[in-house]
Amino acid sequence: MATKTDLGVQQGHQTASVQDTDPEKGKVTAPDKFFGKRSDWKLFMSCIKFYFISYPKAHPTGAKKILFIVSHLGDSAAYKYIQNYAHHFEKPLKDQPKFINDYELFAKTMHTSFGDAQPTLSQKPRFRNCPKDPALPLTILIGLLILLIALTGMMQYLSLSTDQDSVPESRI
Repeated sequence: MATKTDLGVQQGHQTASVQDTDPEKGKVTAPDKFFGKRSDWKLFMSCIKFYFISYPKAHPTGAKKILFIVSHLGDSAAYKYIQNYAHHFEKPLKDQPKFINDYELFAKTMHTSFGDAQPTLSQKPRFRNCPKDPALPLTILIGLLILLIALTGMMQYLSLSTDQDSVPESRI
């Protein structure tokens, strides 16, 4: 079974890329490892893209970008899938499968295989955090207040009519 070292990914790879920092852009930390939750794939790849934009010289080729991504796959099904290609990383570029040296093909294939299969079903509702209409909570509050006033008035009316019905006839 191949390890990340077999794939040519060394621990020092990350620290070497930090030296490529452009003072104008600031430092961008390496993304956290991806541990296989399908709903986290899109965020993981967004972090990867920002990292590549921040350090373009550290990962100039598709193959180097793919190796960097592989080094951040953690113990996941995605990493286990890539292990099948471990022996191909050592071959000359012309003999490698396109999947491990074409970044766009790799990203698309991995998203299809390990990304969010049903994004609309897995998204959490946002009602508490950000309502679409900022006036909506106020509208609901006013509506509830009107309802409360109406119910209070109705309760008073019912209690008055009940009191009149219960008065003995001798007092009328």
